[in-house]
Amino acid sequence: MKVHIDTYGCRTNLADSSLLARELAQHGMVLSTSVDEVDVVVVNSCTVTHGADRDAGKALRRARKANPGALLVLVGCIPAAYPEHKVLGFADVVVVGNRPDDVVEALNAHAQAHAHGHGERQGFVLEEVHNLSRANIKIGEGCDEGCAYCIVPRARGRPVSRPLDVVLGDVAAAVEAGFSEGVLTGTHVAKYGKERNPSTNLGGLM
Repeated sequence: MKVHIDTYGCRTNLADSSLLARELAQHGMVLSTSVDEVDVVVVNSCTVTHGADRDAGKALRRARKANPGALLVLVGCIPAAYPEHKVLGFADVVVVGNRPDDVVEALNAHAQAHAHGHGERQGFVLEEVHNLSRANIKIGEGCDEGCAYCIVPRARGRPVSRPLDVVLGDVAAAVEAGFSEGVLTGTHVAKYGKERNPSTNLGGLM
């Protein structure tokens, strides 16, 4: 697991982040200087001024934009001083204070709750790794429109639809895995079933 720590405020906060980094490393996590490809972003907050509060909120929003799949963790002075501060709403996990073992415990608790809520998500490993809330379910691929500007027919071939029972099986598996939403996707979804005999269509699938 890769972790990025963003620290605001005084040297004490910086020392706290150093201790946290040491604790995370001891639990097998890897520290990164970038938020782009990490699993967890920890924002160690300061609240001595309104500007410090804003900095923590901006850091969380930037991290969400740069890495939507990352788990955002807010620690430090804001949760300790203001348990109902609006900045807390930007984080996935909030830890009061800076104790490294509290942060590790919160990460473990979140991971266990997440796994329990979604089962093993068998067949949806990518969605699980990236903490996606929607299951992507392929219904077919290919296209035979032959548009002059488009390379897709050569790259994907002619339309081929997945059997209806297979698609519905994937939908059932997504529900069983705990997804509340599924996205039916394909190269040209409107062509679903057109090449099959007897043919069906997207409306019939829905």
